[in-house]
Amino acid sequence: MEPILVYATQNRFNDSSSDDMRFGDLTDSFLQNHLNLRYVSTLVNPYTMELLSPFNHPQNRFYLPAPGKKISKQECVRLMFDDLRQLALPFSFWGAI
Repeated sequence: MEPILVYATQNRFNDSSSDDMRFGDLTDSFLQNHLNLRYVSTLVNPYTMELLSPFNHPQNRFYLPAPGKKISKQECVRLMFDDLRQLALPFSFWGAI
């Protein structure tokens, strides 16, 4: 099986000034209604800025909707990018066979 390229940018790594590295530039309504991005994290709800517990996110079969602890936007962004790095880690070991 050949490696596949999931995403590539024309700009250098961690260039936060490039268009494809921006975040927060789309409205909540657009993300939820047009892109169907409602439950995007098991750690935090980016639309309400609340931490999620194992029992208050909709993917859990014992889901109990309850408000979580409020966090700042910076903390939410940090948690979501850390989660992305952790989830992407196994793919970094995939190489030529």
